Amino acid sequence: MPDSQVMDELMEGYEQAVFADKAYDKESLKKKYCQEGKFYGILAKARRNRGLSSRQKRRNRILSRVRAKVEKVFGSKEIMEEIRKEELAN
Repeated sequence: MPDSQVMDELMEGYEQAVFADKAYDKESLKKKYCQEGKFYGILAKARRNRGLSSRQKRRNRILSRVRAKVEKVFGSKEIMEEIRKEELAN
């Protein structure tokens, strides 16, 4: 099952902000997290026959910069784990 369908189960409850890609963009999640006082940092997704506004595109660019920095850390961690596995195997 895609994690976008079980997002609430992945949350620990003390988050102050939620960042994710377009797969997670749902109006119900946006309302829920805003009511809980969490920053909604999920990228906007264009809907059928309705593209993104210039404001949504600008917001996506800004949020993507934050996500890229976080994902870079996780990517580096995965590379280090692979190197460690190879070293242990030899």
